[in-house]
Formats: sequence, structure tokens, C-alpha cells
Amino acid sequence: QALMGRAFHRMFSAHSRNLQWPLLVLYCLVDRTASSPVFDVTEYGAVGDGVHSDTAAIRAATAALKQAGGGMLLFPPNKKFLTGPFNLSSHTLMRISCNTTILGSTIGAEWPLLTVSVVWRWFGQARDAPEGSEVARLMHQPLVFAWHARNITVDGGGVLDGQGHVWWACDNVCNKSLPVNQSFQPPPCSGHARPQLLFFSNVTDVRVYDLTATMSGDWCLHFGWVTNLHIRGVRVLNPTPAHDCNTDGVDLDAVQNAIVEDCYFDVGDDAVCVKSGLNWFGRNFGRPSRDILVRRVHIEHGAGPTIGSETSGSIFNVTFKDITLHGSETGPNLKSALGRGGVIEGVTWQNVTGSAVGPYPMMGINLAYDGRTPVAANASSIPNISGLLFQDIAFGPGPGHAAVLQGLSQVPVKNVTFRNVVFPPSAEFGACKDVEGVCLEMSRCPPCFRHGDSGEAVSGDASYV
Repeated sequence: QALMGRAFHRMFSAHSRNLQWPLLVLYCLVDRTASSPVFDVTEYGAVGDGVHSDTAAIRAATAALKQAGGGMLLFPPNKKFLTGPFNLSSHTLMRISCNTTILGSTIGAEWPLLTVSVVWRWFGQARDAPEGSEVARLMHQPLVFAWHARNITVDGGGVLDGQGHVWWACDNVCNKSLPVNQSFQPPPCSGHARPQLLFFSNVTDVRVYDLTATMSGDWCLHFGWVTNLHIRGVRVLNPTPAHDCNTDGVDLDAVQNAIVEDCYFDVGDDAVCVKSGLNWFGRNFGRPSRDILVRRVHIEHGAGPTIGSETSGSIFNVTFKDITLHGSETGPNLKSALGRGGVIEGVTWQNVTGSAVGPYPMMGINLAYDGRTPVAANASSIPNISGLLFQDIAFGPGPGHAAVLQGLSQVPVKNVTFRNVVFPPSAEFGACKDVEGVCLEMSRCPPCFRHGDSGEAVSGDASYV
């Protein structure tokens, strides 16, 4: 069927599109799928003027599509649809046409609340909320939400705009003038954490093509408990002041069999990040992220490409390759902490170039990420990490350290290889402790690694600040 798109096994075939950064050409799809019914939101009463609420009309269109068993949810061209959150069901092709924007409502009452333990149970609580609090129990529904579904495509060349500025103002993480004890209290938050822009939970066979996502209240494109995912030609733009608001670009969270390619990120915090659940919730849920390829990605502001810090369900077989960084806060990095637990094995960063990277390290392994020194309750809460390869990576001058490598004394990070990694001469190494590694084809090596080419070992731990 046309709605199914390419079979997932064909995603791994060669893809030759060349991109010039920072320009990313989005393809405007104008065809309609003849074999599937079309549910044009304007035919259900949506105005599309960016002023009047189209929430009821869009929800009516999605309900009719679900009742029909599938079809195209069409947002026609040259419109601005102002709406609260809506759901996507199985066998949906959501087409946001070129020159069309879906705008998130700024009225908190239009954003339903979801129980986190139901829709995101491997995380277990609303993000940034005090643990065990009523705030942590519920979360605002993301603008575009799918749960327990299959075969969903989002495409068309249009824009998802969360109008996140109204949500940033009611969170102390973003709005430092807001007292900590007042965080989440002002409207539209009204006692609950900021909403994500798009969240698919327990969904199989997902494609997101040629989309611009911007101004997210919180994480932007979040895929959790998703199997078979293809993201191509996506731009995520969360400019200042979103840079201070943890507005991640793409989060692959307990995801299996995924490709992210030909994308552009200018975000706050992680640009593209692989996760697998938080602490006990993630370990109990027990679904690892695995078999993931991220390639031909450009990152301006933001961190990445990243593993963690929520690694509790384990992460296996992830490759980041052909990545360019310019002005990003950090480069390839892995972060976790005591209490997280999980196993991380078989992660590769290859063919990465960076310029003006900083102020954080150009590369890093940080297992003290949350800034605390918790006591591990048992062996399962200690991250176990091995088999990391950083290969063919080059950085130009920038404000960050060359690399900071901080493992755990309980279970050191093992089998780390730096091969042909070039740092600028002015960039010094930071902490290098409890990480067992080797350098190959390199003139400068982290002080706790051994030089594999010569067999020379560097004894002890070292730190330069």
C-alpha cells in the first residue's frame, strides 16, 4: 500500500541525496494517495487563519479517520492551523503541506493531562518535576500524540510550531526570574510540566519525512517504545531562548530498528539522543534501544550526538556517522550516572567534524552526569559500559576541552578506542579516570589511555583543568 511507504529493510540501502548546510531542502509532496480516503481538516470546519482555534475540527477529522480504519490527515497548503493536542491512530498519513504551519495553542485548558505511568512508564515521571510529587504523576499531552498504534507517516514539507515561549515562561529551568517554588505554577503550565511537541509511544512502523519542527515547549520529536523508525530530511529549530530550556531535537527512547538521516538541528541541549528509560522505571520496563543508525546530520547549537543520560533499559549497536558540528555545545558524548544502571555496548561515532565546539568538552564520557554522588542500591543500578569506538574525528579550534572521560570506580568503562581523532593543539584534556582505552593513529592521546600503535601505556589517572 502507498501508505506503508518503503519496507523497513530497504531503509538500509544506499541513499545518495547530498545536502548543503545549513540549507536543507524539504520536498513538498502534492500527490494524494488515491487508494486511501483523505480527511481534509478544512472540511471538518478548520479555518487555518492562525487566529481562530481549530482544535475541535482537527480532532473531528482524526476521529473520522480512525473510524474509517486509516487514511490521509491533510492540512492543505498556505494555512496556519491553531490547535490544541490531537491523536494519530493506526494507518495514518499526516500530511502538513508546504507553506502550512500547525501552531500549538497557548491556552493551557486545551492541553489534556496524561498519566505518565501509563504512556511513558519506562521514565515514570514528568520531566523536571520533583520526584514523587503530583506534578510528576501527570504530563501535558504532546501536540501530536500516538499511542498503541502502527503504520504512521508524517510528511509534506510543512511546519510544526509549538509556540513554546509561553511554556518556557512558567518553568524556572528556562525563566530564571521565576522562583524555584513557583516553577510550573503560572499558566499555561498551571501546575504541570511543559509539553513535548510530538511523542509516539508504543508505535510500530513510523516514518517522518521533510518536516520542520520548531518552538517546542519541551523535547521536540520524542519516539518512545517505537519499532521500525525512519526519519529523513527533518529540521529542528529551537532558537534562543529555547537554548536554555532542554528542547531536545530527536530523542530515541527505548527504540529499536531506526534510521535518522539528512537532518539539521539548532536546539537547546541534545540534538539527537539515544535513551532507554530512567533508573528503576527503565530497568523494570527492560526494553533496550538497539540497532540504530544516525547519519548525515548537521548540528549547530545543541549537544550531540549523544547517548544517555537515561540508559537504564540498556543500549546496543548504535552508529553515528558523517556528522558535522558548528558552534555546538559539545560533540560526541555519552552520559549516565550511578542509579541509572543498564548495559551500553557497541556504540560508534565515525567521520565527525567539528568547529567552534564548546564550552563543554569536544568529546566526553561522563558517568557523574547528574552532579550528585548517589549510592548504588545494587549492582543493577551501576551502568556497565564497554565497546565504544570514536573514529576519524577532527575538531578545529573551539572553547571546549579536547575530551573529558569520567567513569565509575565501581565498574570502569572498558574497551574504548580512539582511532584517528584530532584535537586542536590549544585544547587540553580534562578529567581522565576510570576509563580503559587505547589510542590508534594519533599523536595526542588522553592521559589515562594507552598508545596502541607503540604499545606504550599511560599509568594512573590524570586530570587537567
